[in-house]
Amino acid sequence: MKYHTVIHWVLSIIMLSMLLTGCDTDDDTGYAIFMSITPDTLYADGNDNTFSQIDVLVTDNDDNPAQGLPVNFQTDLGNIQAEAVTASNGHAIAIYTDNGVPGIAHISASLENESQTFTDSLEIIPLPFKITYMQITPDSLWADGNIATYSEVRVAVEASNGFLAVGFPVYFSTDLGSMPEQAYTNNAGVALTYFKMTIRITPHKLFHLN
Repeated sequence: MKYHTVIHWVLSIIMLSMLLTGCDTDDDTGYAIFMSITPDTLYADGNDNTFSQIDVLVTDNDDNPAQGLPVNFQTDLGNIQAEAVTASNGHAIAIYTDNGVPGIAHISASLENESQTFTDSLEIIPLPFKITYMQITPDSLWADGNIATYSEVRVAVEASNGFLAVGFPVYFSTDLGSMPEQAYTNNAGVALTYFKMTIRITPHKLFHLN
C-alpha cells in the first residue's frame, strides 16, 4: 500500500513539472507574458492608417501586473515599434503596420535581459482592389511656387471581381510640392485629386511628374 502511494506521489510531481515547463513563465523572474493582436488580419495596403494593436500583458509570479518593464517587439514581415513599457496595469502596447506584402507576420515579444520570448501571428491578405492606371495632366509643371497652376491626378481602381470600386479610399503622397493625402473613387471607379508645385526655384525649373 505504501509502495503504491509513493508511486502516485512521484507521478503527480512529474506531471506538475511538465505543466510548469509548458507555461510562458520565465524561469529566473517568474514573469509571464500574454499577447493579443487586434485585428489579427490586415490588408496588404502598405498604409500606416490601417494597423493592428499588439497588447502584451506581463504578470509576476503572484499573477500581479508588472509595471515599468520594457518589452521588446520584433516581426519578420511588416513594421512594429521596437519597444514599449508596461503601464500600471501590466500592459505594453505596440502598433504593427504592414509593408504591402501579403503573408503571415510573426510577432515576438520579450522582456529585456530575460530569455523568455512569446510569439503570435497575424495574416496579411492581398487587397481586394487594384489600381489599373494613374494619369497626371499636365505631366510637367514649372517650379514657380504659383498654387494657381496645378496638375490633375486621376487614379482608376478595380475590384478583384472586375467591377469598378466605388467609394474606395485612395491614399497619395509626394516628395515634392503638395497634394491631398486621400481621395475617394467616384461612380466611375476613379479618384480625382490635384498636385500643386508649392516650391519656387530661381531660375524656374521644369519638373516632370511621374
